[in-house]
Parts: sequence; C-alpha cells; structure tokens
Amino acid sequence: NTNLQLPEARSWFNGTYKVLNERDLLSPNKLLRPDRVMYSDKTAIVVDYKTGEQNPEKYNRQVLEYARHLRETGFESVSAYIWYLHSNSIQKVNV
Repeated sequence: NTNLQLPEARSWFNGTYKVLNERDLLSPNKLLRPDRVMYSDKTAIVVDYKTGEQNPEKYNRQVLEYARHLRETGFESVSAYIWYLHSNSIQKVNV
C-alpha cells in the first residue's frame, strides 16, 4: 500500500502506538466506533476508513466527533484522518 510510505501513516503501523480497532468509545449521547485509534501517553490519532466517494462534510463531522471525545477523555494531543481506500488517499481533518 503506497500510503504506508506517507510520513503520517508510516508510524501508524510500525509499533509506535498502541492500537484499538473498531472499539466502542463510551459516550453519554451515542455509540461511537472509529475504525482505528492509536495512542501513546497523552497523544491519540483517530483514523476512519471510507470505501465510497469522498463526502468531506459528513465524514469530517464524524471524525471530529471521535477526536473531540478522545480529547474529553484526557488525551492532550489528538489528530484525525480519513483514509479513502478507493482512491488510496489520506485526508487530515483539522481538529
């Protein structure tokens, strides 16, 4: 996969972070289940995989909700990404 060569993605799979795949996040309002959460100390990265066409408004909102929840649970630094599998592209979401 060519995206594994990108600086952002390389560290996602090299053992730098502990990984939670498709785990429920406890939320008082609704069930949150991001595809991949990586964390180390007070840093978290959330990645959601998408197979369809890009829909930035919808998907950014979804990933931002995951990131906001992670920050509320104590992570000081949170990054968020959408990985579009059909086009093999990664989009960073500003949190």
